[in-house]
Amino acid sequence: MKTFTILMAILFAVASVPRTGLAQEDYKVLPIKGRLDVELVFLDVDPAWFGARNLNELVKMIAKGVRGTARSTLWSDSQPQYAPFEFEVWLAAREFRLAALDEFRLMLRSLNQPAPRELLQLWGLDSDLSSIHAPAALKMLVDLSRKYAPDILDRHVIYFICGARALGTLASYHTFGQLPETGKPGGELFLNMYGGPWYGRYVFVDLCAQSQYDDYPPIQNLSSASERLNLLTQYVDEIIDLQFVKSNIYYPRYNLQLLVDIIVVDATNAGLNFDNLLQAFDLEMTEQSLVTLTPYNLYTFKVRYITADKIPGFKQIITVDKDRRIAVFDAEKAYRLLKTNNILEEGGQGFVYVPSIVVVTDYDTEVGVDGDTALGVALPDLIDPRYGGVAVAGASYYSLFYEGMAVTVAHEIGHVLGLRHPHDDFNEIIGQHVYRRIYTDGIETFMSYSTTWVEAAKRRPIKENYYPIKTYWSIFDLDAIDRAVISILLSSYETNYENITKVVGQLELNLDDLQELKNALELSKQYARKSVELFKIHNYFDRFSFKGLAAQLETSFDYAFMAYALTDLSKIYLAGVALHDARLKPQLQALKAEISSLTDSLNRLKKESSQTESELRNIENLLKSAREKGEDLKNRLQSLSAERAQLSRLQSQKEELSQKISSESRRLEELSAAVNSVKPFGSVLTGLIVVVM
Repeated sequence: MKTFTILMAILFAVASVPRTGLAQEDYKVLPIKGRLDVELVFLDVDPAWFGARNLNELVKMIAKGVRGTARSTLWSDSQPQYAPFEFEVWLAAREFRLAALDEFRLMLRSLNQPAPRELLQLWGLDSDLSSIHAPAALKMLVDLSRKYAPDILDRHVIYFICGARALGTLASYHTFGQLPETGKPGGELFLNMYGGPWYGRYVFVDLCAQSQYDDYPPIQNLSSASERLNLLTQYVDEIIDLQFVKSNIYYPRYNLQLLVDIIVVDATNAGLNFDNLLQAFDLEMTEQSLVTLTPYNLYTFKVRYITADKIPGFKQIITVDKDRRIAVFDAEKAYRLLKTNNILEEGGQGFVYVPSIVVVTDYDTEVGVDGDTALGVALPDLIDPRYGGVAVAGASYYSLFYEGMAVTVAHEIGHVLGLRHPHDDFNEIIGQHVYRRIYTDGIETFMSYSTTWVEAAKRRPIKENYYPIKTYWSIFDLDAIDRAVISILLSSYETNYENITKVVGQLELNLDDLQELKNALELSKQYARKSVELFKIHNYFDRFSFKGLAAQLETSFDYAFMAYALTDLSKIYLAGVALHDARLKPQLQALKAEISSLTDSLNRLKKESSQTESELRNIENLLKSAREKGEDLKNRLQSLSAERAQLSRLQSQKEELSQKISSESRRLEELSAAVNSVKPFGSVLTGLIVVVM
């Protein structure tokens, strides 16, 4: 049904696109270059503490030590693959003064209350302690901004405060809540910062508060302005890198069906049982958290329980330090043992298989990988190491029934999907992995190593007119995975587009004869450009408006997916055209051969015709010459005819003369006779004859 809905949406979009010319060279939209506006808001913080005369000078001093460009990686291995986007960092600052500052002081004092008794007991403290609920402090700062500086709330904001000036003593901050699976208290004390809730890209840091980490001291403990400036600059740069533009550990997966196979390996001495396990595991929360993280994926879950002694060799990979009460097992060996003993399944057609292995011992259980240990690890996919493949985590019998298992499983699958901890990242400036544990306590997310994640599991309103929900992940986690998915979608769109144009050329087709394909490609370009436009203003994905793939066009993800889907369906369409072309190919080849033969015959006939034309021209010339000669002969004939007529006349005259001569001759004879008869007149007759002749 989902595929049908997507197809119908795309077909409707293609049918409505205006028919325009197709330019093949302007489809690329990557890399994306945008701008990251970071607003530094100061409350009860004096620029002079850092050697600055005013706020503007302080911002310039901070900017010198902060990265000018924020980048991210899609895959952080030995050769990190950078995401095809970057943001130019722009710092701006403002102070809350007068009424805004007075209101801040008043509200901060009202939030400074006795810390929850359960939290103090959890930390082993018997005395009372005043503390401020960190999420409430951040919400107060945001509400003040909405009242006095609403324009900053669409930006990335870092609030720097000095609570001691309002309280008259050092401020302390905490997180607190009931762990959802067990009802036990969870949270952290002695925080000096907090951030990451879903309602905005905000973090606050109390520069005067004591943190749990010596390398982030209260600024009043630093002796020089330069030291205080360095610490302030460090906060800004780290929050930009580790939170605002986080890197990914793996490529995220999208538009997939995932089978999450949760395998609990019981290596305890007393032994668990499946019923007890289910009481400590809220599978629905794990599922809902993952659906919240990537709502465009479909998840199916299996939960299995197996004892370690039923897996040959498994207990041998667990090393126990009883003095420290720590158990360590090798993640890769655990995976291979489950695989070789046919406990793991395989991925099938149309879905991705994600095993999630949880090993429970009687001790604090850590996972070993590459010589290091951690609470859990995501191993790479065996076929394509750019993707996460297997989630492996450790748990103690105590922690399982104190904290539950849902967050542990969600945390490790979060790694498989590409998420990092809030306290580690790949620093693109120095090209190294960095670890800053202070952020694991102060960022609200299931990816934290502290139980500050309990704040993310609370049901609360996070957007106007929306029913209170649980958020599970920090806004920075969501941004990181959304940016990565959009980058991959747009990269796939470009690859599809390029391949389509190549195939069209190879098939010797004319896009003007494939109007549906031409319209689809044109529309995909428009969608890709719109996706980039929204990406630049950080409108990546809206989990509130999302109804399904291709069901809305509101965010960068929506447009990127449509651009990708259009080109992907166009490949299928073109494959059909190619298949049809292949079926007709023998006939086409026969027709081409016949056309070639006819062409040869035509060329031969043209050649013969050319020769004939030459001969005809020669004949025409001969005929012309003959006609001219004929005309001459005719003229001569006419002349001869005239001469003949004249000759006839002359002949007649000759005959007449001959007759006259004959007549005269007779007369002459007569005269001669007369002369002879008349001698005396001889001379006279002779003269007469001469005259007559």
